[in-house]
Amino acid sequence: MANFKIHLNPSAGDSDPNLVTNVLAGKLDLAYTKNIADVKALQDVEGITIETVNVRYTRLFYLNKFNKKDGTPSPLADVRVRQAIAYALDMESILQGVFDGAALPANSLTPDGPDKISGLNNYEYNPEKAKELLKEANWNPNTVLDVVYYYTDQATQDLMAIIQQYLAEVGIKMNARLVEGDLATILWKAPDDPVNGPSAVDWDMCYAANAALSLHEYYDRYQTGYSINSHTPSDPKLDELIAATNSSVDAEVQRQAFYELQKYENETLFALPLYYQPIFLIYRDKIEGLDRIGNPQFNYNWDIQNWKLK
Repeated sequence: MANFKIHLNPSAGDSDPNLVTNVLAGKLDLAYTKNIADVKALQDVEGITIETVNVRYTRLFYLNKFNKKDGTPSPLADVRVRQAIAYALDMESILQGVFDGAALPANSLTPDGPDKISGLNNYEYNPEKAKELLKEANWNPNTVLDVVYYYTDQATQDLMAIIQQYLAEVGIKMNARLVEGDLATILWKAPDDPVNGPSAVDWDMCYAANAALSLHEYYDRYQTGYSINSHTPSDPKLDELIAATNSSVDAEVQRQAFYELQKYENETLFALPLYYQPIFLIYRDKIEGLDRIGNPQFNYNWDIQNWKLK
């Protein structure tokens, strides 16, 4: 039987400003953070262990491929343009500079692990390939992509500025702007006609996050006519692949269906995954028996009944 009591100290959010102070003061034995500054402050503290936990939290660009309200085609309707954007971004360097290496480049909405198929194209940084694709797509260099975001932190502003610079190097102009207010309407209002549009929102790319409890939450929103599908016109092949992931309750059947969907996602880039943001689990060595590491935000078998405190 476990010989300890648990005192829960709820934090104000993902970035508890008192986390480091409380750990150093001995007031916390087990905690988690997404803040790399917390990790750096505690990584060399004697008696403290920090584990990186991959979670379903993906930052991405939603890509609006519907015709614009005036009927003109979306600048992102051509898959070659979407691929060019992916090749134009050196995500390894970007993440190192903005997040000090505390995020992982993404090649799918699905994070790394057994639920993701291997062999996906990583779209390694290749500006010459990006230029070739833009030339093939007859890209108009006077086009300015309207990029929106709703985070107010400095890291997001830095990220937008860096991405703007990388895209400019291959001949793509962009303007990044903060949106506030009724985000449900500004970002996610679906067009009346989910096949032909036109778009009901006024942006080309939206920088956002998807924190998914299941893989279905990553992909269902791209179906034709989905209530918050403001960005992806009807695609029969995509609809078929998404439907396959929902056709069975058998976990292995679902996994294989998601594998096929991930391959199509990786080829067509109906969205542009940018990076995965892991959680960092912090615990003190006074806890014995903490052998199973998982996502502390969700249920998993901690084997907490076998823990002991020194």
